[in-house]
Amino acid sequence: MRWAVCSALLLASAVASAAEKEAAVLALNSACPVGLVDAGHAAQGKDDIASIYKGYTYLFSKPRMKVKFDANPERYAIQLEGYSPVSRTDNRDEKGDPAIYSVHNNRIYIFKDAKQKAEFDLKPEDFLELRKADNPARNDGG
Repeated sequence: MRWAVCSALLLASAVASAAEKEAAVLALNSACPVGLVDAGHAAQGKDDIASIYKGYTYLFSKPRMKVKFDANPERYAIQLEGYSPVSRTDNRDEKGDPAIYSVHNNRIYIFKDAKQKAEFDLKPEDFLELRKADNPARNDGG
């Protein structure tokens, strides 16, 4: 009986993991997020060294980078739950494109388009302060 329960739990976990993998979106054009945050640049990540976190698939250049990410994903993952810090038009939040990103104060932010990224890159503090003032619940970086 125990074997059947353990087997069922393992199967359910594998199915959930496969579904999570399918639903996850590739982040950062395959750039290694640990290199982006810690060094300001990143090597290309490898498909066989990956983690899924909050709906995004992150690739890593080396196994030790994956270990660092997995130990503290909030430090290295996309901030603001994937919302663009620039999207304040009509008082609506818009999800960013995980291929369009900037690193500011060792945090990764994503944007709807290249125009938003360019606006953010000019004065990132202005947009992050606006996010804090308008929606403190989304203030998870900056």
